[in-house]
Amino acid sequence: MKYQYIVFSLVCLMALNVCSCSLLKKPKTVEAPGELEEYFPVNPKTKYTYRVELDNHSVNRILQWQKNPDEKDPNLYFLTDGKDFTKAYEITRDAVLLKGLSLIEDKEPQFYKGANPCLKIPVTVGNQWLIDAILKTETTIIRQTG
Repeated sequence: MKYQYIVFSLVCLMALNVCSCSLLKKPKTVEAPGELEEYFPVNPKTKYTYRVELDNHSVNRILQWQKNPDEKDPNLYFLTDGKDFTKAYEITRDAVLLKGLSLIEDKEPQFYKGANPCLKIPVTVGNQWLIDAILKTETTIIRQTG
């Protein structure tokens, strides 16, 4: 009887251990992990300064990353100058996708429909991926394919 009680107790402990492991939540947020960090660094503390020259006029743009405050989409990041320019990117474990951008008439980014990957892992010579995305507003249509 004592032997059966010990076996029963061990079986119960193993069952609890297996069940509790499956109940653990996996982290939702991906902070530009692993190999992607080398090619596409996302650091909200870093500022990027670009000089844009148009029609003999030079303008410096200071861009910075912002994490999406909405918990529903934790992999969404914004690259913005804090004024009138924003690009929205989805960053996952194996890809960076351009999800949207701000247009002249809108401060908030407009979002693409379809697939718009900018970078996919593994980064190797000959690696390819398809782009088929469209962004439509009342005044603008942007179609990206390739």
